[in-house]
Amino acid sequence: MKQELGVRIVRITSGEELLSKVSYNEENKTYTVKKAAVLVPGQEHGQLAIVPWIPYASQDDGVELQESTVIFCVKPMKELEEEYNSCLLYTSPSPRDGL
Repeated sequence: MKQELGVRIVRITSGEELLSKVSYNEENKTYTVKKAAVLVPGQEHGQLAIVPWIPYASQDDGVELQESTVIFCVKPMKELEEEYNSCLLYTSPSPRDGL
C-alpha cells in the first residue's frame, strides 16, 4: 500500500538532504521522491538554498529510494515548505540546451 506523506525532508546515505513530495510503499519498502530539491547552506549564516536534485533527469514518475538508503524522513518547518512550493516552477533542461 502506497502512503502519500506530502512534503518532507529526506536524508539519504550519501549525506544529501532532499526536500520533496514523498510517498512510502509498505509492500516493497521504498520511498518515492517527486520534484526533489537539495538543501544546501547559503552564503550567509543560517540561510539555506533550494537547488534542484538531478535536474538533468526526468522525475515525472519520481525517483524510488530503497528504505535502507533513507536515514530519516521528517516534516519541514512551515516556512521551508512554503518556499519549496513556490520554487516548484523550475524545469529540467532539454537536450537542445546542450546537455
